[in-house]
Amino acid sequence: VTHALIVKKTNEDQHLSQLKKDLMSGKQRNSEFNLHKGAIFRGQRVVIPSQLQPQILSQLHETHIGIVKMKALARRYCYWKNIDRDIENTVKSCKACCDIKSNPVKAPLHCWDEPEENW
Repeated sequence: VTHALIVKKTNEDQHLSQLKKDLMSGKQRNSEFNLHKGAIFRGQRVVIPSQLQPQILSQLHETHIGIVKMKALARRYCYWKNIDRDIENTVKSCKACCDIKSNPVKAPLHCWDEPEENW
């Protein structure tokens, strides 16, 4: 997903295009949102238009890192309303993630050598 694509889809999104107009006109002065090169940001995170959310979810989920790590990764870079719920639903509906979660890697057992003398 490129910056240009985010800007294009932001302009096509009904809610985000209105927010963008409000930010440009100054109606959203005390807002948590801001504009940078045509894209809307919430703090340091780019706001993802609804049309691109499935694609972003897919990219975040490629490595099957689980809910917690996927949320942490998303929180660093992107934002949309209910992103946490969407991440949870994506991971919970993934067979590979469910298999990994139910069967975590077990650490090998290791017997300690008996000490020759006391401490």
